[in-house]
Amino acid sequence: DIEIIWRYLLNGYKARMCLATSVYSQTPSRFVGWWKQRVRWNIGGLQTLWKYKLYFFRKGMLGLFIIPLFTFSLFLGLFGFGIFAYLISRRVLVSYLSTKYSIYASTAVVTLEDLTFSPSVLNFFGAVLFILGIAFTIFGISRLKHQRLGRVKPLSLLVYALFYLSLYPINLLSAIYKFARRTYTW
Repeated sequence: DIEIIWRYLLNGYKARMCLATSVYSQTPSRFVGWWKQRVRWNIGGLQTLWKYKLYFFRKGMLGLFIIPLFTFSLFLGLFGFGIFAYLISRRVLVSYLSTKYSIYASTAVVTLEDLTFSPSVLNFFGAVLFILGIAFTIFGISRLKHQRLGRVKPLSLLVYALFYLSLYPINLLSAIYKFARRTYTW
């Protein structure tokens, strides 16, 4: 679907969104099916991005806005995951080394000073982005015409968003790996 719209935009057509239309999809009921679906969708997005890479910053709305935004969002997801992985691995390594040193030196492994929480700017931005994402999703669902979809339980939405947003960068990395190796099949 993304490739069709990008091809239309490339050929001078205009695309509009119609909230009154209905599209039904069968969602996977198991985690493995959900994971494969998301990897497949990410690979499709990467294939489309690769196909239209020559139009980056060219050819109207597609090249000047859509492709750069799509590329930036992919980069941002990977960059955020890279920072997260760095901070976690650094903390694990420092904890391991300080614990090992404490055991060798016969000193306390954990003290009360170690049990503090000092948030960083990254924590603040992560929380703001998460809240904005939830607000955007709630706004989008509230605009739906179908009553069944318009009444999503807030707790279900929150749990799904936490689950999905936590796993999305890993899923994206998996898709990039398969895309680069060309080891994807439908």
